[in-house]
Amino acid sequence: MEVAGLVIGAIGMVTAWNACVQAFDTVGSVGSFGLDHQIIQVKLEVERVRLLSWGEMVGLATVQPGQSNPDHIVDQRLNRDDMRETVMKLLGCIQHVFNDTDSLQRKYGLKQDTSAAGGETLSLITTSNGGQLILKSVFKRAYVNLQKSAKEYQQNTPLKLRARWAIGDKAKFLDLIAEIRGFNDSLVSLFPDVTSKTAARLREDIDASDEISSLQLLEQASADEHEDIWESASMRLSNLGQTATGPSIAPFEDKKTETASIAQVPVNNDGDDSWEDDNGQPVTKAAKRELSELEKQLEALESFCKRKSSGGLICRVSSGGLRCYASVYWEGDNRDHSFSHWDDELKGFVPSAHQAFDVYRRKKYIQKIRQDNYDIPTSEDYVLLDIEDNPKYHNVRPGTITVEGFGLECWEYEEKFGKPRDQRILVNASDMQNIPAKKILRRIHELKTNPGALGWHPTQEIEDLREFAGAQFASGYDLAHRERWGLFSSFYQLLNRRDLFINFTTSSSIMVAATGPNSKGIWNFLWQIILGYELVRRLEQPHDGSATGFTSQVLTTLIVADQWIHNVDLVLVDQKESAEEKEARKKEEKEAANALKDKGNEAMKKKEYQAAIDFYTDALDIEPENPVLLSNRAAAFISVEEYQLGCDDAQAAVDADPTFTKAWGRLGLAKLELGDIQGSVEAYKRGINSDSTGGSAIMKQGYENAKRRLANSPAGGNVTQQTPNSSVVVADKEKKKPDAKKKDKSAPWDDAWDLEGKSLEWHSLVHEKQIEGLLRFAEILKWPFMNETRDYAEDVYGNIRGGNTVPPDVWDWIYGMVLPGKWMAYKIFAVLVLSTPSLAKEIGTAHYFDHGLSLPKQSYWRSRTVLGRVLGSLPGVKFACGRVGPCPPIESPHRKYIRIKARRVAPPKKDSDVIHVGGFGADDGEETTRMREGEDVQQWMAELRDESNWAIPQPPVQQMTTCSVEKIRVKKLPLNASFVAKSSKMSEAEVEDEIEYRASIEFKIDNLPPVTYTLYTNPVFVTLPACRGPIHSVHTRELPKFRRNILNAEDLKEVEAADYEESGLIVINATGKGAETVARAWCSERGKDAAIRANGGPCFVCAYNNASAKGLGIG
Repeated sequence: MEVAGLVIGAIGMVTAWNACVQAFDTVGSVGSFGLDHQIIQVKLEVERVRLLSWGEMVGLATVQPGQSNPDHIVDQRLNRDDMRETVMKLLGCIQHVFNDTDSLQRKYGLKQDTSAAGGETLSLITTSNGGQLILKSVFKRAYVNLQKSAKEYQQNTPLKLRARWAIGDKAKFLDLIAEIRGFNDSLVSLFPDVTSKTAARLREDIDASDEISSLQLLEQASADEHEDIWESASMRLSNLGQTATGPSIAPFEDKKTETASIAQVPVNNDGDDSWEDDNGQPVTKAAKRELSELEKQLEALESFCKRKSSGGLICRVSSGGLRCYASVYWEGDNRDHSFSHWDDELKGFVPSAHQAFDVYRRKKYIQKIRQDNYDIPTSEDYVLLDIEDNPKYHNVRPGTITVEGFGLECWEYEEKFGKPRDQRILVNASDMQNIPAKKILRRIHELKTNPGALGWHPTQEIEDLREFAGAQFASGYDLAHRERWGLFSSFYQLLNRRDLFINFTTSSSIMVAATGPNSKGIWNFLWQIILGYELVRRLEQPHDGSATGFTSQVLTTLIVADQWIHNVDLVLVDQKESAEEKEARKKEEKEAANALKDKGNEAMKKKEYQAAIDFYTDALDIEPENPVLLSNRAAAFISVEEYQLGCDDAQAAVDADPTFTKAWGRLGLAKLELGDIQGSVEAYKRGINSDSTGGSAIMKQGYENAKRRLANSPAGGNVTQQTPNSSVVVADKEKKKPDAKKKDKSAPWDDAWDLEGKSLEWHSLVHEKQIEGLLRFAEILKWPFMNETRDYAEDVYGNIRGGNTVPPDVWDWIYGMVLPGKWMAYKIFAVLVLSTPSLAKEIGTAHYFDHGLSLPKQSYWRSRTVLGRVLGSLPGVKFACGRVGPCPPIESPHRKYIRIKARRVAPPKKDSDVIHVGGFGADDGEETTRMREGEDVQQWMAELRDESNWAIPQPPVQQMTTCSVEKIRVKKLPLNASFVAKSSKMSEAEVEDEIEYRASIEFKIDNLPPVTYTLYTNPVFVTLPACRGPIHSVHTRELPKFRRNILNAEDLKEVEAADYEESGLIVINATGKGAETVARAWCSERGKDAAIRANGGPCFVCAYNNASAKGLGIG
């Protein structure tokens, strides 16, 4: 019955989904209403396309009529009763919108089309609304699947429609579209991972379409409600050389409007031979022939232009979901995405110079099952830890970033200065059990040595997790379907607890986070390591689906847990303690055991026997052979009629102390209740004889009672005594009451990690690699204290193992425990200074991530600070792990950390709380290759096809200018007034840490007077990758813009950017020696980002276009 139910459920959902997508055709294109009605119909059809794409992604489109086992084909989440019920309700709501005749007329302003016969069977093969006619040429795959499924399902379940409708009131009809959009949003929200896949599928269809009229209508129709679709359509139009034309766009197939560009030439791309106008009337054969011929000519022209731009560089910045992206591709590059790693060197990504530097780049943990070529982001990709940790951020040219890095800069800027997002997460707030230290150590050892393969024993795996995550952990996890996003959600909810676990981004040191005064304690730290690595193991297995709650705290837990398991070894060694230390420890343990014993005694007096058992058991964990504790717990067990357990404890007590009279009495009582009357008599007798007073009255009474029982026993004392709670003698400890303390099945393995008489040592498994990496870092940056640093570094781990104390930063580095990005950049430089004792003694470590270091003969700066970016272009300056150097020294001060103040340059087109980047339209005004108003189309096409009208723009000529850095000055800025008020209570060093400086650079250019640039802002410099193929040419109409605004380095000081921006890009000729540094300094003073065309980079045309608003929008 269960399987049949699943089949019926899957088929029912498929039928309902097909009915919904077909129901859109109840609204037809009736009459000639012009552009507004076309846009409204496209808005409606966009919702159908979304519903189609959603159905494809969850597998409904792949189920065929009569298919066996459809539940195996659809998304497994649809097999859950709650999910299936919700989906069916939403699909039913969509059907109701189209079937409710009264609402269609009264609420949504539709008018009945009386030309449609009642009861007509709807066929998508013969009937199309206006929106479908337009979008079929864009979303071809979706409509092919729609027509295919319509044929199949109409043969089995024909949809009877009593009426077709036409738009009467546009305002009311928009309410209908909004309602359907809401139902679509609800369907998508049930499957969060489907959102990005659907967006990628639609984006690919849009990128493959050349139908400009359709794309322009799609752009207008999606502008308000679907930013991702609007952005893809706009970008595609930009790639096709078109800009948004606004209300002046011609209606689709409206011959009355004068054509002004390719975008306004009607073409038929539906794949059939029938042409209709807006009135549904066939187009004449003569008109068809004329349009077909023009279409062929335009296609030929398009092919000609594509050949001209083949291999051209295309850089775009776009927003997808919760972040910004920048991408690089080449015109005509149709290679599979799997080859993209071949382009890494071409794009300028920085390779790792040493294995120890790998941690600078963030590792990716979530592995998805790839069913297509899309690089679909996961929830991990939406966590902004630090943009430096992305391997695609830095360019090999010091001080510059890649195109992808520019997208990351835009994302970070939006996160810091944009509209705050409401980020709410679920947190597991349940009470957690205390986990013994030996259990934690045992599990860490297992995870390091033999964690076992996942998936073979799912029930046992969940039970093992609950040993550390609580009995209710993953209570909603469906073992049958193994929907791992539910399990991941449980992990996220637990690891996001701030009361138990630390967010490592809030601490400068992992060691301090684990053991410092503000830590959660070493055992909570190790507990967090266990949970984090258990999650790492599961995330690294390819899977589909996603879960909310993946935060920076979860991510850093994964990073630290992964590093700890691979880099650190925990070793138990015999504790070496003096006689005094041993005596003190035993005294402390005895006091703790006595305190627990007293609590147990109080519980016994209150007849709270189970609580007493627990207290005595905890005390016995400290003193396992204490006869008093054993005897007292025996009494408690006897009180709850657990006679065998009481007998065992009493026996252990008298074994430990044969003179313990009370224990003998309790042993006698337990044996008597168990039916061992002879043993009871002997126990009482031993107790009386061991008491110098001849035994207490209770002991004597028990002895006499046992003797009478023995005399009356026909079996000579070996009888079975039945008790109210047992039918036979219960000798098995597993038969005790459920509320009695259970024995842990892992106890024998845990005992191997008992800390009794042991001490815990932390051994680094990577110390040699880390030392080599530190020295390699020093070599790259030409560290002036190399010998002193080497002497310290080579001995530091031996000093740690010998018991010497080292700074937390050194410990972190030697043990390989470092967060990526700015944390790694800070850590390795701090360790470099600390490994130079003569310098460390004087200046210590930096207080902020972006502090630079001033030395008498050189300086070192963070790569993302303004001096790092400007001075990175100097010869001999190298980049390593977020640092650049050696740079020229500043005038003063020396042997000091310096923090430079420079404001960030906003990304292009910042508007209110929203950042709009890329694709703003042509930057060249009237100088365009597009057809002008009133221009003859044949003449225009002939001019574009004429090879003699194409030329290669001349790039700026090589300059012989020589520019050199004369002086670098820093000016101390006044402290913030609020800080000054409290600085009197701070040390001089603490106040010094808060001081900021403004930098300026004095240049000497040939024989000209020195010129100084003050670095007010911190711009970004994007190194563009090379284009492909021959140097690209442009039409003569475009040539003038490539000749304007070309400035030489010696002229920059007198240039105001605002005087040139209206006429296009500013092109700085920085081909002279040292001129690039001058250009970068000018950009900093004037607040301008810049794109750099370096040797081996793109041609002048590609560099110009991608710096302009058509590309990155930097210029």
